[in-house]
Amino acid sequence: MYLSDSTFSHGHLCFDTLPFTLTDRLNSSLDRFNAVIMVRDPRQRLKSCFNYHKHANGISRKARAELMRSVKTPLQYAHYPGIAGCQVKMLNGLRCARPATITQDMVERAKIVVRDSAFLGITEHWHESICLFHAMYGGTPHPQSLHNTRQTASIDISASSIEATADTYSASDDPFDFELYEYARHIFQQRLRKYLLQPQ
Repeated sequence: MYLSDSTFSHGHLCFDTLPFTLTDRLNSSLDRFNAVIMVRDPRQRLKSCFNYHKHANGISRKARAELMRSVKTPLQYAHYPGIAGCQVKMLNGLRCARPATITQDMVERAKIVVRDSAFLGITEHWHESICLFHAMYGGTPHPQSLHNTRQTASIDISASSIEATADTYSASDDPFDFELYEYARHIFQQRLRKYLLQPQ
């Protein structure tokens, strides 16, 4: 394990901000990435990012101004250039909304990071993720870690409209992040079983 000598940061962190490159890690002899990763259902990410001032880290100021001016609905936001594939891009060293042509090779590289991470959690399974972390690394969960401390209210459109959009948002809208999410869920379930947090 490499957690003992790690420097931790919180929030969204992509690999180009760390003191090594993804390629270095993929080509090195290290068998695990020194990373704690939470992967999120793309439908939930869509709702959250749209609500959070149409989050688009990585696009130009001009594109950002155009997004804020022209995008009125969650589905328009979902299809705006650069929005899809956020999680795959971040695990390949790119900013979340940076316009980029995502390839299957990038998806496979993201899967390697997920598979070999020191810890993988799933945002929609927050309590199970917290328990898994402590099952793997010890310590006792603090009650505060089980509460939502960053609730975001809708600022642009009704909550019911956002829910309706998220319900219809599918792999055809963002095939890369949906594929990564399903893979991450599989790895997560394996680890729950390994650490006896789920029936065999």
